[in-house]
Amino acid sequence: SRRIPTDRLDGMFAVQADSLNRMIDRMEELVRAQRLFSSNLAHDLRTPLTRLRGTLARGAADGDPALSGTFERAERECASIIAIFDALLRLAEIETGRHPSAMGTLALRPLIEDVADTMDPVIADRGGTLEVGRLDDVAITGDSDLINQLLINLLENVATHTPAGTRARLSLERDAGGAVITIRDDGPGLPAADLARVTRPF
Repeated sequence: SRRIPTDRLDGMFAVQADSLNRMIDRMEELVRAQRLFSSNLAHDLRTPLTRLRGTLARGAADGDPALSGTFERAERECASIIAIFDALLRLAEIETGRHPSAMGTLALRPLIEDVADTMDPVIADRGGTLEVGRLDDVAITGDSDLINQLLINLLENVATHTPAGTRARLSLERDAGGAVITIRDDGPGLPAADLARVTRPF
């Protein structure tokens, strides 16, 4: 977002500064194009996934009762994928400055209770358990969709990357500066060498 001023340069220094500024312009355009591609891809894939989710929901309601559980699990997985694309769209809008302000006063306890209700069967399907611990009544300023996606992602990691029998616990405590949400599990943990890698996008 910054360029080298060239108005006081001449000769070789001016040529080098112009060259560097052009290179930064090109890099900025490539980043913008990548963000636009990601946004368009997420938007285009969300539509067929939404149709697929509707088909699965109808199959669960009208199909063979013996298959209803399979339909319901497939529909939940589809909903999770749609939520990922929704998050990609929101992040792309934020990065390009087009995100409508979704910040507002947010009561965290109802949000966390909803997340726990959603993820409890997902973790149970993988052989684990989800417990809800202390939940203080705390309100913060935040984006409910993004915080919801954050918690879903973390609990999906518990479901996917821990062995059967793992117990997870979700809690919310009031803090002097706002709130502390804790997701804790008794799985094997993450090697220290992987910490930097897993916090990178995707």
